[in-house]
Amino acid sequence: MKIVLINPPLVFDKRAGTPTVFQPLGLAYVAAVLEKEHEITVIDANVEGLGSAGNGLTALSMDGIRERVRALRPDMAGITVPFSVNAASALDTARAVKSVDKNIITVLGGPHPSIRPVETLAEDSVDIVVVGEGEATVKELVGSIGLSRFAGLKDVKGIGFKTGGIPVITEKRPLIMDLDSIPFPARHLLPMDKYYSAFESGAASRPAYTYGNRWASIFTSRGYPFDCNFCSIRLTMGRGFRARSSGNVILEIDELVRRHGVTHINIEDDNFTFDRVRVLDVCNHIMGRGYGMTWSTPNGIRADRIDEEVVSAMAASGCRRVFIAPESGVQRVVSEIIRKKLDLGKVEDAVRLFSKHGIAVDASFVIGSIGETKNDIWKTIRFAMRLKRMGMDRAGFHIATPLYGTKLYEEALARGYMRKGPRDEEFSTGQPLIETPEWTGADLRRFQGIANWLVNYNAKEKVSAVYKRLNHIPEYMRAMASGTLKIGTRRVP
Repeated sequence: MKIVLINPPLVFDKRAGTPTVFQPLGLAYVAAVLEKEHEITVIDANVEGLGSAGNGLTALSMDGIRERVRALRPDMAGITVPFSVNAASALDTARAVKSVDKNIITVLGGPHPSIRPVETLAEDSVDIVVVGEGEATVKELVGSIGLSRFAGLKDVKGIGFKTGGIPVITEKRPLIMDLDSIPFPARHLLPMDKYYSAFESGAASRPAYTYGNRWASIFTSRGYPFDCNFCSIRLTMGRGFRARSSGNVILEIDELVRRHGVTHINIEDDNFTFDRVRVLDVCNHIMGRGYGMTWSTPNGIRADRIDEEVVSAMAASGCRRVFIAPESGVQRVVSEIIRKKLDLGKVEDAVRLFSKHGIAVDASFVIGSIGETKNDIWKTIRFAMRLKRMGMDRAGFHIATPLYGTKLYEEALARGYMRKGPRDEEFSTGQPLIETPEWTGADLRRFQGIANWLVNYNAKEKVSAVYKRLNHIPEYMRAMASGTLKIGTRRVP
């Protein structure tokens, strides 16, 4: 079977942020599973023709996708939907494929269709959705279609399809427990040189975490065994922590370094340091191989899953930057509202440790959780300033986003706090979708601006911000005058 796998163009609501280029590992894993028996082509619309588009597109337009599909004449098109903010673009891509040939089977996969399969199937141009991990499901799905087209789909676990226009969701597929059994991503089918060029032009994702233009992303584990109310990871990858063996990870790194000339790796695990023994083994293998590469963890690690031995090994093996997520500076908010089992004292310890060993550390905070007060948000800003003095480099201040299927989403709906009629492309951490009696969306935007001004701006940037009369500066000055905001050990009278 001839199959094209498409990473659709990232087209964001302007308030959601600026599109950036990432390496679509989900598609590359699927390609690796299928390429032994099928003819596979990958179209990454975000880098093909990079820099040629307008309207928020980073690359191929829908006309460009139609041209590529028309030339390839595939039997099936697999389209990834990694983020809800990108769902509209993915559906546009499905329509573009069908406009070339209505007989091309369209399959959508990724977190968004996994969590909202029925809603995704409501689009006429979508034939099938993959729910959850894709590797085993897609292999069985393609085999079933090759034998009987749509007749045998009911027996394929982990998919959704339509019968007479009515959506049918099949039995859930068990998670893949042996991750070493999955082949490495088929990066030879990806335009790797274009990702390097995207880094040089400033269009690549994770710029602060990437040291060197020949970069690659990898996953060494799956699953998230925690219960944060805003987290959707466990909805697609499960709650149990599943890890590749250290030997398997090193084999992939070896391939990246020797075959692709990669000099920097971003480990995109949801918690790379969960198993300290495995982390130490990976670090020791990297040192033993003498790669001379650098690496970072831009997707976050738990501050309470590291110690001096682990941090020392990370630094010695080339780790340059890590990301931790205290979420709030108020223990009550962390424990009782967000429901993250994390001692904020451990966050402080982690910042000191990473700083001691020369590893840059960033932190992420979420403001606007249901039950959080304005005073809690001020305390979070103060805590971030405290971490800054301890050695933290930068902090991200994100507005709590009620992602589909999360406990935060369900609570916001149940209590009537969700803004009416949000579009998929608005589900981002820069867009307030929740308002409570305690604060408005406008309040959260002001807090976000104040926090960035205090924690992330240098002196020159602060002076410039005041000069431009940014609207959050008067709010900050009032907070100082009232004694709500304490800086260092001095309270402004």
